[in-house]
Amino acid sequence: MRQVQAADREEVRAVVTKRRRTGQAMVEMVAGLLVLLVLLVGLLQVGRLAIAHNQVMVAARTQADEQARSRQQVAAGLASAYLLNMHPGHDNVFYSQHDMPVSGPHEPVSRAVLRPARMPVLQSYAGITPLHEADRSQHITDSFRWVRGRQRTARIPVYPVMRRWVVRDEHLQLEHEVWLPWLGGLDE
Repeated sequence: MRQVQAADREEVRAVVTKRRRTGQAMVEMVAGLLVLLVLLVGLLQVGRLAIAHNQVMVAARTQADEQARSRQQVAAGLASAYLLNMHPGHDNVFYSQHDMPVSGPHEPVSRAVLRPARMPVLQSYAGITPLHEADRSQHITDSFRWVRGRQRTARIPVYPVMRRWVVRDEHLQLEHEVWLPWLGGLDE
């Protein structure tokens, strides 16, 4: 009789242990699925933002290109300052809407664009070009007359899962700004 009771106790222990293991596996699976779900939604959100970024970038570049190729100066788009860098604004975060353009002297443009162009060689091929005039100019940025293309996206909704754990805003908005030298109808 004692042997039967001992065997029954062993069976009961085995059943309880098996149930505990099954329950633990189920909890681990649910936790893993939640993490996987958040990652999947994050990938979908990043994909949505990448598509919006491409659309706004193309629109800004198209706008700047149209202004750069026009025969008439677009007064609102012209700026005579060379953009050296962007400074984080009051939020102290780079690449945000609060960034401020940092303008500066024309010398970086001369080093980066005009010196490698080898003006005498260019003149032998194309004659006197606007680059030659810019090379002789005191203020190269006035020679180029920068035009700006700027575009902003519509509000991009944030998925609720991402809003709860990653981003606190309900919507995001992307903006892209492009600067091109005004060609004054040279390409026509």
